[in-house]
Parts: sequence; structure tokens; C-alpha cells
Amino acid sequence: MNHKHHQDCQKLLDRLNAYIDGDLETELCQQIEVHLDCCPDCSIILSTLEKTIELCQQDSQDTQLPDDVRQRLYQCLDLELNADQKR
Repeated sequence: MNHKHHQDCQKLLDRLNAYIDGDLETELCQQIEVHLDCCPDCSIILSTLEKTIELCQQDSQDTQLPDDVRQRLYQCLDLELNADQKR
């Protein structure tokens, strides 16, 4: 990846949340879309972020992690299980 391309990617990443939220001017959105068309790395980042948002917006009350999965997750994140139980 050349230096110019890296700068373009960084600019996109700096504006990605605003792009997803629809808070950017049309011209800037078009520039971002041109970049996304030619940059598979940024396209992957965008699709991953959009999928993450979609999953977070789903009703999580019906979704419970099995205890062993929750424990492994908390260990990976270096969190205490008691903190979750206090909520």
C-alpha cells in the first residue's frame, strides 16, 4: 500500500461513523464510496462495522451467552464476572 493510499484509508476511517450515520455531505460520501470501490481493506472494515451495529441493535434480551462462553469472554477481556452480576 503506498503512502497516499494509506492517507486516504486513514481519512475514511476517521469519518466512518459519520458516513454510516449519514452525517456527511453528499460530495464527501461520494469520495468515500469511490475509495471503498477500490480498497478491499476499507470495504471489509465498513461491512464488519455495519454488521456489528446490526447485531448490537438486535433485541439482546432473548440472547443469553452460555455460562462457559461468558466466563471465557470475561477472561479474555480481563473483566470480573461480579461486575456483570451487580448490574
